[in-house]
Amino acid sequence: LARQLADRSLLNEGQREALNDMFCDAGSLYRFLRYYDAAARVDHEAVARSSGLGPVAREKALTEMATTLNLMGDLDGSASAFEKMLPVARENAQNDPSWENRLHVGNLLTNLGVAQHRLTRFVEASAAETEALRVLRELAAEHHDKATIRRSIHRALMRQGDILGAVDRPSQGRTQEAVA
Repeated sequence: LARQLADRSLLNEGQREALNDMFCDAGSLYRFLRYYDAAARVDHEAVARSSGLGPVAREKALTEMATTLNLMGDLDGSASAFEKMLPVARENAQNDPSWENRLHVGNLLTNLGVAQHRLTRFVEASAAETEALRVLRELAAEHHDKATIRRSIHRALMRQGDILGAVDRPSQGRTQEAVA
């Protein structure tokens, strides 16, 4: 019913956001059941229908899509979805510069770095992890007592080390720099 109403432009923004949430939830459930093709179909629709909604709704749809594509083994698609999410997450953090929103940007950058690394795009992966560390360290200066930020910084440093010189996967082969 909601699809038909949306297709006829009869839903207000709040109703369209609720529809977006339904698509995202359906995609998540399909992933849980390992029906990845169905999850991808619903996630694509969520991304398309989130156009024109606020950054939180758009980012949620893109997050679901990136997760599904990653599980399907579509690394290029997953990295592309992360790249599309980043400006939306930045917009959300700019509109509401809460600690959580800025932390999300930092963590999203590390996830993008992982995706780029898996694609052996070492320069892009390193740039994402370097920016993530900058964001995360700024947050740590504000809230040095939060374990969440320390874990995020640790993950970003580990990922940078993997990009530089992991011995068990493709890397830049700079093992001594990775250790340092």
